[in-house]
Amino acid sequence: MIILEQSDIDEADKTAILRRAFGIRSGRAQTRGLDDIPAMERFWYEVIGCRAEVAAHKLFRTTWLSAYSEELVTDGDLLGFIEIKGVARPKDRLLIKEEKLKKDHAYLLIDGTFHPCWQPIGWLWGYEAARVEYRGKFGIQPDCFKIPRSMPPLHSIKKLFDIAIDRRRDAA
Repeated sequence: MIILEQSDIDEADKTAILRRAFGIRSGRAQTRGLDDIPAMERFWYEVIGCRAEVAAHKLFRTTWLSAYSEELVTDGDLLGFIEIKGVARPKDRLLIKEEKLKKDHAYLLIDGTFHPCWQPIGWLWGYEAARVEYRGKFGIQPDCFKIPRSMPPLHSIKKLFDIAIDRRRDAA
């Protein structure tokens, strides 16, 4: 369990606002494929995502850069290969847009149902997510993969820690 402090929440929320503003200024579509729901609810998904990123960085004891412009965006939300996905309801699944799927990245699901307490649920590789039985739609969004939050298909967080440690050791 990861507990976000008020300063973590403030930073995440500020970053969600800045990301939204940057997207509007740059002319990017800000609907996330959810045109049929109100704008504030769509924005809430950005807030959840930013808070989940903060929680994941606390879990791995790394610094969150709170990127809100294209110049600051790195490959992977965490350690260069982990994509963080946050949810705010106990039945929410891990959703990955097909167009954004990276087969060699790990997708980490973190649940904020009991915010400010966030619970890492599990993870899987992009190539594991790209299975026919997970293909679906979310709202009017383009094709995406909807992965159940059980194990399997998700792997334990300990396994992801081990992979991250091995990668750091290999890079040194």
